[in-house]
Amino acid sequence: MSKRSSANHLGKYIQPTLTSNPVEVDPAAPGTVIRWALGIESAMNIVFGVYMMAAPDKFLNLMVSKPSDITPTSTAATQQYAAVVFGMTVPMILGIPNTRRAIESRHSLYYMLGSAEVCIISLALYQAYGPGKGSGFSPDSLFSLITQLGPALLWRCFVLFKKPEWFGRYRENQKDF
Repeated sequence: MSKRSSANHLGKYIQPTLTSNPVEVDPAAPGTVIRWALGIESAMNIVFGVYMMAAPDKFLNLMVSKPSDITPTSTAATQQYAAVVFGMTVPMILGIPNTRRAIESRHSLYYMLGSAEVCIISLALYQAYGPGKGSGFSPDSLFSLITQLGPALLWRCFVLFKKPEWFGRYRENQKDF
């Protein structure tokens, strides 16, 4: 069997493009809940990221045990973290429309965001209650971080494992010949 005939045997491969055939969104699972959640979370991330980027000293003042813990390195690291927040917000924004790519990306996006939240919560717990306890962050600010990310993580788990239809579904539009 030649390479050409084996390729034909496998069928036509589809290269995803922005101009893929339109899809018909399932009216029973239009993804409205997740689209709203992604929009709200994206807006909050942008506001939060701008604050960290533009005023890292003020942001850190809310987090540290004593003002002397704010150093040029910590302000630069805060601004770099803001850049990561912006970077993580882009796929969230791209997941909002009801297109093939957006609908297909929502599950992976929620797994990625959930795994980041697990890591951040675990690190905050370690920094607050671990053997060193010398992170420079106040225990109250770490507890606040945990109480803010905890509900978001629970939400993601709920949607991923109990309400996957909230991500949305689609089917190919049939072309009339």
